Amino acid sequence: MRCWIPAVATSTVLLAVACPATALPPAGDGAPVDVPVPAGWQAVAPAVRYPADRLSTCIGGAAALFLDYGCRELVALDAARGDTTISLHVYDMGRPLDAFGIFALERPAGDEGTVRAGAAAVLQPPYRALLLKDRFYVKVEATRGDLDAQALRAIVEALAAGLPGGDELPPELSWLPDAGRIPGSTGYASRDYLGLGELRGCVHATYRDPATSIRYRLFAFAPPAGFFETLGRSWHLQERGGERVAWREVPSAGVVVLVGDEHRLDGVADLTDLEAALAALGRARVR
Repeated sequence: MRCWIPAVATSTVLLAVACPATALPPAGDGAPVDVPVPAGWQAVAPAVRYPADRLSTCIGGAAALFLDYGCRELVALDAARGDTTISLHVYDMGRPLDAFGIFALERPAGDEGTVRAGAAAVLQPPYRALLLKDRFYVKVEATRGDLDAQALRAIVEALAAGLPGGDELPPELSWLPDAGRIPGSTGYASRDYLGLGELRGCVHATYRDPATSIRYRLFAFAPPAGFFETLGRSWHLQERGGERVAWREVPSAGVVVLVGDEHRLDGVADLTDLEAALAALGRARVR
């Protein structure tokens, strides 16, 4: 069983996969799943399960990142067809949003790889593919031989059809507006967004102002109870239009502004002053 994945890619093809539901356990129940073996391939050996406390046995230091995003289990399987061997790694991340977060971090920079409906995949022939399906994040790696785009497409489609759960993207991504968003910039930070410990569980994306070409980041998250009361003295607090506003300056992110209530906070970063940040946030907010 191979448990390393070389980051090699010579070209990238984006694929959105829509597959019907299966009779396997529903995604939300946390039931263990098996790795679907694509048609025409044969498992080299039984799949190996790595629970969270043994994840580093397979992927080494990368385990820390996956555990930050709540990884529950990795199921690894090698399969062969002729002279070609592939490694299939199925990560159960527990929640679709955490699976998306890892997918967004590991996809090639600038590649969207996602659609509003259906599972999402990125193909990187001749060696690699990434798949997002409900709470699962899947890596396909050619460990012997090459895989063209057609072969990778067939493998990804089989995996998407065989894994349980829905094909929708996490609903939290709808908190971010479409207008002005730079393709491939959407992500999810489980903690310490912008290097700030207060910002946990943030969906985020980079935007470009069409009038000025200035770039800035928008983000949103569901705050814990009493969030504003826990902010340190670095934050300035006020109320505007019946909503709570918090802001502070961050050396790497300009003025960071939060606006909202106990259910959801919207934020903006990278602009130079409070009024400009509030104006950008007011134009962009989705409710």
